[in-house]
Amino acid sequence: MVPIPEIQPGAEANSPDGSRSPAIVVITGMSGAGKTSVLRVFEDANYFTIDNLPPQLLDKFIALCLAGSEASPSYTGMAVVIDIRAREFFEGLLDSVIELKNAGYDVNVIFLDAKDHILVRRYKETRREHPLADSGEQLIKAIQKERTILASVEREADFTLDTSNLSSADLKRHVMSYISAEREKPKTNIRVLSFGFKHGIPLDLDFVFDVRFLPNPFYEPELKSLTGLQKEVGEFIERSPDCSEFRKRLKDLLTWIIPIFSEEGRLRLNVAVGCTGGRHRSVYLAEKIGVDLRSKGYPVNVVHRDISK
Repeated sequence: MVPIPEIQPGAEANSPDGSRSPAIVVITGMSGAGKTSVLRVFEDANYFTIDNLPPQLLDKFIALCLAGSEASPSYTGMAVVIDIRAREFFEGLLDSVIELKNAGYDVNVIFLDAKDHILVRRYKETRREHPLADSGEQLIKAIQKERTILASVEREADFTLDTSNLSSADLKRHVMSYISAEREKPKTNIRVLSFGFKHGIPLDLDFVFDVRFLPNPFYEPELKSLTGLQKEVGEFIERSPDCSEFRKRLKDLLTWIIPIFSEEGRLRLNVAVGCTGGRHRSVYLAEKIGVDLRSKGYPVNVVHRDISK
């Protein structure tokens, strides 16, 4: 067994060399709705693809792909079809997907559907047997049975596509649009601003954190003329046990809230850190917040408004 690495909330899945891991797409839905055709589109888009994977092996498959990449993966992502052909194993799909998402992996579920009469027609044209059809049973009964089993999966899907009236070319265009949208999904940029309260609170902020509870280097003669960018000031501030605890709690808060902002389409998050004059404590903490967030893969710009005042 190959353990799949856990990713902290807000972090991106990384391949062994530290680069961002490919996206993971689970294709599921009604039999006859076009899952194999959709999988071919992902394959053409340079995704590593597998058809009819048991859901209990999904995490093992991902772990093997990541562990086997000695350099940046040559493929764009991973796409797997998991459907009712897995029979009694299929019920583990949602649990597997939730486990991966909770571990921080970029997993999306695509659910394909079609009207019942369309599915009946497609099966008659291909003369294939429905996976749930019992001997002598009407095809519509098997379709209805499958729809009942898949109801909970459809509710949790990230993207649902009805293929009833789509030609092969139309289906390919829809899927390629989905792939392009995922590749080009904008990332929230973060600006961390240090400031001094005596110079006024900046405008257009999302969060303001007051660090005046920390020891003030201003009252230390050898530190007064320095700034939070210098080692001596940082060492003085770090002597306070409240500093490390504040950093930890703030990091947890921001790495939890940033993905929520991203999902809402917010392209910029403004975080301000204030002390009395804006030269020592706020500068030091702003720099450290920048380091903490960059370590999680976020684009961060640190600005010190009052450092020269």
